[in-house]
Amino acid sequence: MKKLIPALFFCIAVVCLRAGEPTVTSTILTVGIIKEGDYAGYPGFRVETKIENQSADLVEVAYMLCSWDSSWKVAPDDEFLIPGWPCTRNFFTQTVLHPGDSMLFTFTVAAKRKDATIEGKKIKLGFIWQKGSSQGWNEVKPDSNSPVLWSKELVMPGLGDQLLDSEGQMKVISK
Repeated sequence: MKKLIPALFFCIAVVCLRAGEPTVTSTILTVGIIKEGDYAGYPGFRVETKIENQSADLVEVAYMLCSWDSSWKVAPDDEFLIPGWPCTRNFFTQTVLHPGDSMLFTFTVAAKRKDATIEGKKIKLGFIWQKGSSQGWNEVKPDSNSPVLWSKELVMPGLGDQLLDSEGQMKVISK
């Protein structure tokens, strides 16, 4: 049986599991207008999304260091998207989450239309995961068949007057 489970899993911008699945939770931080980039002037919202290892086993999370936004999906995807950001040092990396550890991601989600009404819309965010390879991002990419760990559905509040950054932030929280 040990030969079937490698000592170390490699994944590409995804969550790999040795036992239980981590949970994904999302919170809307603020709603406003995106102030920069390709979606400047579009309505959007800043979200804080957490991947938490609630199991008794290790969970490995692998991703591109800068463009980890490609690990996330938003639903409904015909109305919203996660705009990327410029990357200068983008390479494959991974983080091991011990029981109780989590990763916190903060990023902006944009409406696909500049005149979109987002108040009352129901959205959810999902983290894509699959087993990959140590060859890096170009070797294995998440696709439409990759499993997604979804947050619970959120209801969008009314549009605020805040200007939103499009940059993302990520940090690991050890218990």
